[in-house]
Amino acid sequence: MASTEEMVLYYESGSTPCMSIMLALEEKGVSYTKKEKNSKKLKKLNPRKEIPVLKHGDVVIPQCLAACIYLEVSLANRNNVYTRAGDRYSVPQNKKKDPDEKDAKEDLAEELMIWEEYLKEEGGPFIAEKEFSMADVSFFPVLAYVVWMGFQPKKAYPNLNKYYLAVRDRETVQTVWPVDWNKPCPEKDFLSL
Repeated sequence: MASTEEMVLYYESGSTPCMSIMLALEEKGVSYTKKEKNSKKLKKLNPRKEIPVLKHGDVVIPQCLAACIYLEVSLANRNNVYTRAGDRYSVPQNKKKDPDEKDAKEDLAEELMIWEEYLKEEGGPFIAEKEFSMADVSFFPVLAYVVWMGFQPKKAYPNLNKYYLAVRDRETVQTVWPVDWNKPCPEKDFLSL
């Protein structure tokens, strides 16, 4: 497949999975067209009408991680910021089916502390490598969303705070940053973390 075919991303502003794909595209230096999720074409590409959907020529990928992996493999020679070590990145999944809000916040706080300790041990500056990688493309949008929702990592999570501020300032992150996240979130769900 020729990499000159048009890239189209069906997205929604503020969606962390969409932000991950946009960040991967920006880091690769790939031009792409963004289309809102309300597009009629989206229903044809993904009958569930779920976002994100990445379309590259005739290839349609209706899932975030699959799209990021596709970009890594199909555009390997373009600004290869991702490394195979990024494949080691994984986040333990909560096994509970329907956690209540208190349990979910406790689980999130525990998960954030795992990443805090990991950054402390590894010395950063990025999640899995000394350079920006697929792990950051996947992890940072989620951290950014939690910060927008009120999480303040400065005191209890100094390494996550340093990571957040450094990645937040990247030009590619600024390019894909949701406009709504420039103003305070009306619901500060994660202030108590």
